Amino acid sequence: MSDRGSAGLSVVLLTPVILALMAFAVLAGRIGTADQDVVSAAQAAARAASLRHGAAAADADARRAADQTLRGAGIECASTSVRTAVGPAEVTATVACAVKLSDLVDLALPGQTTITASASAPVDFYRGGS
Repeated sequence: MSDRGSAGLSVVLLTPVILALMAFAVLAGRIGTADQDVVSAAQAAARAASLRHGAAAADADARRAADQTLRGAGIECASTSVRTAVGPAEVTATVACAVKLSDLVDLALPGQTTITASASAPVDFYRGGS
């Protein structure tokens, strides 16, 4: 029995495995980047809400700031949720973004993942309108 040709067969069998591992590494990196972008959106939303006096105006500004930050980062959310909690001294904003896996990598992956982040900002008593 000869080992002739076994190296070629090994390459043919291992190539899909190596490509799958590389695709997984790219997906993990893109999810990490999307997570950082959602954190930035939560920080922007908290800061925008902290500049307003009324809860309705704070909610509207937080939503607008989060949407602009996500759009600027190139993140396309299937659904977005922005919640604010206005306290006497600080505002907390929570942003949730459902991202399709196929949008993160150029592969036809089914499903989506929801990335959630919260951030707080002190209420700015000297700025903002009603």
